[in-house]
Amino acid sequence: MIEKRCDNCGKIFHTYPCYEKRNRKHRFCSKKCEMEFRLSRNSLDHWEGGWISPTNGYKYVTYHGSPIEEHRLVMMKHLGRELEFNEQVHHKNGNRLDNRIENLMLLTNSEHQKIHGMERSKQCIRACARCGKVGKMHGRGLCATCYHYELTHGRLENYELSKVWKQANSCKRNKV
Repeated sequence: MIEKRCDNCGKIFHTYPCYEKRNRKHRFCSKKCEMEFRLSRNSLDHWEGGWISPTNGYKYVTYHGSPIEEHRLVMMKHLGRELEFNEQVHHKNGNRLDNRIENLMLLTNSEHQKIHGMERSKQCIRACARCGKVGKMHGRGLCATCYHYELTHGRLENYELSKVWKQANSCKRNKV
């Protein structure tokens, strides 16, 4: 048996030498001390590291034993309180990994939806490739009138699926 000091309470305890081979950063005298240590390390003042979600692009960290988006944790630390269920944190510059407090804005759910709705509608407004009318495009870079006209006359293939149309079409899918 060898003597070790608990990283949480400082108490000296005895353990087997084979447990030293596991190369753990911290040693504890009991499971209770281990849990106290891990919960205290996940407080607002002591978060470290994190990972980027491949599905939504936000950086996540562990807080009270569960994953949370880092920008929400930064805002909670700035406010000194937990966020309410109806509060959202918005990135002003649109970069989901830029979690500086200057880039974050606290909004209600409805305010946040309005901001993103306006951004999406601005992206979807284009000029028709056939008549030049400015507005929301129906498909292939054409307004609804020109699209249906070209479709009924069998000339729709003359208008390519351009990058502009793909962006407009993605806007349409985001609104549904």
